Amino acid sequence: YRKFIDSALLGKEITLLGSGEQSRSNTYIDDCVEATISALTTGDVGEIFNIAGGEERSINDALGIIERTLGTPLLIRSLPTARGDQQRTRGDSSKAQAILGFTHTHSLEEGLSRQIAWQKTL
Repeated sequence: YRKFIDSALLGKEITLLGSGEQSRSNTYIDDCVEATISALTTGDVGEIFNIAGGEERSINDALGIIERTLGTPLLIRSLPTARGDQQRTRGDSSKAQAILGFTHTHSLEEGLSRQIAWQKTL
């Protein structure tokens, strides 16, 4: 959502491809880092783990969170769905949960709030 946040911070139009009801299960970077460190210390050499956020949310949900966090309406321009765009993506972290004890700990709201705060410093 970096591009959306960049545009919002600059008061520019956000281009939304499709209805915005496409869903994603985003993973906050701190959760990825914790899982990676755990895999280095707990997992077997060469073992592969899928690390994913635990909640599936629409792009419209994310845009709403960005808008509420910034406290200003977003300028959104809707265009047709991009060719090949998936309606739904979701990761399965069950193996990482079982072997590494992985649990995502950051919600989309928290992750986007932190992302916005960081992007404001750039």
